[in-house]
Amino acid sequence: MNKGVGVLLIVVLFSMIRCSRENVVLSEYKNLDQAKWGFQDSLYFDWEIDDTTTIYNVDLLLRTSISYKWANIYIFSDIYFPNGKARRDTFELFLADKKGHWVGDRSGIMVKYNFPLFKKIKLPIAGKYKFSIQQAMRDTLLSEVSNVGIKITLPK
Repeated sequence: MNKGVGVLLIVVLFSMIRCSRENVVLSEYKNLDQAKWGFQDSLYFDWEIDDTTTIYNVDLLLRTSISYKWANIYIFSDIYFPNGKARRDTFELFLADKKGHWVGDRSGIMVKYNFPLFKKIKLPIAGKYKFSIQQAMRDTLLSEVSNVGIKITLPK
């Protein structure tokens, strides 16, 4: 077996084991062009459920550079239900502590965050759901935000 293929196989296997151990139902990132996030740039994530009795956790995944100029970020989160109704929530997420240290997992110039948005929620209708994420900061264009994602897990 080619050494590169073997390494790739190990990485994929490790990711699958890790996801199953965390009970991950959905984990998806959207890349932001040139690490810029405009206030009109809604990011959409689709998810279909069959079982309305299952309980889920929904987390926001975020990757910024250490050059991101704010200690926080405001987010609008919309959930579009299969019946056409929607729910909007606003979140303030803190990216740095009071001393200015990044609170996420830092690797080089990148910082990775995992923020819980909804804990132990039930989705009442079977069908296709759409999650929308928008930045809600005073700056209409945020620089140094490279990826935004969503992770849905089953509680442990």
